[in-house]
Amino acid sequence: MPIKIRAVRIGLVGAGHMNNTYTRCLLHYNKNVELVAIAGGSRTRDFAAEYGIDAEHDVGALLSRTDIDAVIIATPHQVLAEHTLAAARKRKHVLVENPMATSVADCDAMIEACREAGVYLGVIKSLRYRGGFSRAHDLLESGSLGTVEMIHFMALWSLRGVKGQS
Repeated sequence: MPIKIRAVRIGLVGAGHMNNTYTRCLLHYNKNVELVAIAGGSRTRDFAAEYGIDAEHDVGALLSRTDIDAVIIATPHQVLAEHTLAAARKRKHVLVENPMATSVADCDAMIEACREAGVYLGVIKSLRYRGGFSRAHDLLESGSLGTVEMIHFMALWSLRGVKGQS
């Protein structure tokens, strides 16, 4: 008899562009995941309605839900540690957006909190393999640019094809 695997139930913290990207990937490219709820940000209600999930009034309410196993945290850099520590206290697995935090001390605290809670902590660098970033990496690694003192990278993305944009 085949073993039935329960879906990992996901909560989203933050309603910005990156959680929209993660949501589309979860829904289209992953099995055994269930998107449950979202909290955080002025677009939470619209985001929840678009994807047919629950909208929570704040991050604490989302983390208190017993039907969420893990959270994806894509909020402003200065609150990533706060949200991760709160998730660990509620025994939620965490995937946090890069940069992990704004200080080494916060990173250490996040790692320790998740270790003590017995939950996984992952950090995602979602732009690493995009064309421009990958090409810049290759140029730097090849040494063809000589000694690099500073890099300023700017990129533009088309919103064409994104729901609600033309």
